[in-house]
Amino acid sequence: GSKRVAKNATPVLLVGSHGAGKKMLVNAVATETGANLFNLTPSNTEGKYPGKKAYEMVHTVLKVAKALPPSVVWIDNAESVFTSGKKKGGGEPPNRILKHLTACLNPKKGPALLEPEDRVIIIGTSSQPYNCEKAKDFNAFKDFFSKILMMPLPDYPSRQMLWTHLIEKAGVERPNPDEIQTLSRISENYSNGSIASVVSRALTARRLERLARKPFSINELIGPLAKEEPVYHNVDADLRKWYHKTLGIGIPPPSAEGGNKDKKGGKGKGKKK
Repeated sequence: GSKRVAKNATPVLLVGSHGAGKKMLVNAVATETGANLFNLTPSNTEGKYPGKKAYEMVHTVLKVAKALPPSVVWIDNAESVFTSGKKKGGGEPPNRILKHLTACLNPKKGPALLEPEDRVIIIGTSSQPYNCEKAKDFNAFKDFFSKILMMPLPDYPSRQMLWTHLIEKAGVERPNPDEIQTLSRISENYSNGSIASVVSRALTARRLERLARKPFSINELIGPLAKEEPVYHNVDADLRKWYHKTLGIGIPPPSAEGGNKDKKGGKGKGKKK
């Protein structure tokens, strides 16, 4: 961990399923700190500064961010920047900015363009970090960011608080606690964004005008919730597995693997005899 901080100083990676609130958190950081927000997401820069001009783009963004602190440089779908190979169908690959980022933040010669005291933070967001599969790509991805934060799905108490807050914010006073508990149970495996979307679609301005004549019911939210895409267990498991891998959790040491092979080999020899 300390090597990564000393090497790059500023980058932070947020990983989580779609709708976990990664982009909202990036915007919240920029808003609450009064920072300028620069978007270096591959889809946002596609077709701009082709070829060797990509260095000019990256260098200019970081230089302007440094000149106008505080600044946030955002890279969405960050895993694509570290995935080696050419883009399918041709065109500029998302990883074209990687070598330029490295050249600016960790040059082989001379000082880095950004230092911690410059008040510039690079925030990467990713909902599919496990797509960066090759060992070389994974290590480059992991080592580039000084901190990697996992944004998990909300647990049961969090869902209770979220449903209550969003429904009250929409205009329904004191929602039934029993109904909130039911909503919290049936919304397992749904992201924060999905829950917020359900409330905003169900409790429209027109529906709020009719609350006096027709009180709010939980049934009004179940239909919209069923139309939302849940985060499937295998997707959540892949995210957690990838995050644990960055922490070195759940990975057997080489010696243990070697020991297992030796034991198997020993058993095999015994069977032959």
